[in-house]
Amino acid sequence: MLAELPVLTSLTGAAPETAGGHAVLVDPFDPESIAEGIDQMESINAKHLKNAKTYALEHTWIRTAKMTTSIYKKYM
Repeated sequence: MLAELPVLTSLTGAAPETAGGHAVLVDPFDPESIAEGIDQMESINAKHLKNAKTYALEHTWIRTAKMTTSIYKKYM
């Protein structure tokens, strides 16, 4: 996402949440789903890629550390 390239990822696990709606989600165990996902990537436009990059820029290690510290402080 940071490179403004389309992202193809799994619809299982934490990937959908992590992608935040900015990736093509596929069933990693279904070759047809993967093929359809690859085909969908051709239709992703520059505006979508720019929005995905903006979304990715919001998720930094510093932000993660601050959120983690906040949770620790709340419960300790």
